[in-house]
Amino acid sequence: PAGFMFDAAARALGCVVVPAGVGQQDLQIRVARAVGATGYVGLPSYLLALLERAAEAGPPLPIRRAVVTGEPLPQTLRERIKGHGVAVYQAYGTADVGLIAYECEQGGGMHLDEDVIVEICDPDGRSVPVGEMGEVVVTPLQETYPLLRFGTGDLSAMVAEPCPCGRSSLRL
Repeated sequence: PAGFMFDAAARALGCVVVPAGVGQQDLQIRVARAVGATGYVGLPSYLLALLERAAEAGPPLPIRRAVVTGEPLPQTLRERIKGHGVAVYQAYGTADVGLIAYECEQGGGMHLDEDVIVEICDPDGRSVPVGEMGEVVVTPLQETYPLLRFGTGDLSAMVAEPCPCGRSSLRL
C-alpha cells in the first residue's frame, strides 16, 4: 500500500517514477544513473545497500533526497546515508490508516498528519502523559473508512516541545 501511495503522490507532482523492489541492485543502479534519479522512496537499509554498491562499482548515484519508511531509521543509519550526500526524511504509516506522521527538515520527531487522531496508550488502552512511551493508537478522519482507535503495535511517545520549523502539530 505504501508503494501505491508514494507512487500516486510522486506522479501528481510530475515526477518520473521507476518502480522497483529489493533485488537486482546492479540493474537498479544502472537505471538510476541512466535516468538521473534524484529521489528515493523505500526502506532505509535498502537505500544504503544501493548507495554502497554503486560507490563500489563506479560513480555515485545521483540521488539527493529520500523518504524512507517501513523500518526504523536509527541515527547511525541516517548518518551513513547522509555520508553519500543524501538528505533523508522518515514517514510513518500503516496499510490500514495510510500516513500517520512525517519528518520535517529539523528531524526532531515526526509531525502528525492532519487527517488522523493519535493517542499514545498503555497496554490497557488508556492514554499516557505526553513524553511517556506507549502504543501508537490511531483514528483516521475518513468518512468512507470508519476506523476507531486502531492499535498499530508500534511504540512511541509524543514530543511536547514546539518544532523549530514552525509547524504547530504534535510530533511522535
